[in-house]
Amino acid sequence: MESFHESQSEKLENIETLIQKEKQKIEFTPTSTFGMAFFFSLMLIIMTMAIWNYSLRNQNATLSDNDLKFRYIQMLGQATREDLITMDTIFYFNRNSKKIKALRKQVETYEKNVEERAKLIEREKRLERDKEIIEKQLKNIK
Repeated sequence: MESFHESQSEKLENIETLIQKEKQKIEFTPTSTFGMAFFFSLMLIIMTMAIWNYSLRNQNATLSDNDLKFRYIQMLGQATREDLITMDTIFYFNRNSKKIKALRKQVETYEKNVEERAKLIEREKRLERDKEIIEKQLKNIK
């Protein structure tokens, strides 16, 4: 039994020495070529992602502005040349965040009122249909 344990421990020691020989150490020191290449690659990826994120942010802001302008024109029902010039001034040439917020609030209020009006009209139509059905049923009873 002891010889079995000794042979097993010798085998384990042999395996450990083989592992130690095959093991390669990866160093991340300033003098290590691999470490420096890895570090600069990560920095390049991070910088690229930051630039891309900034670009997408600007693109998203432009799309949001255009959406608000479209909704404002839809609220007015038409757009004159002066309206378009005023919007370009507010959004691009002399960007005015306070006016943009006020415009957004005005548009959202208008859209909420339109939605409520649509619900009321739908409710009236449904009540009218129900009324007609009840009147038909009353005529059938008589």
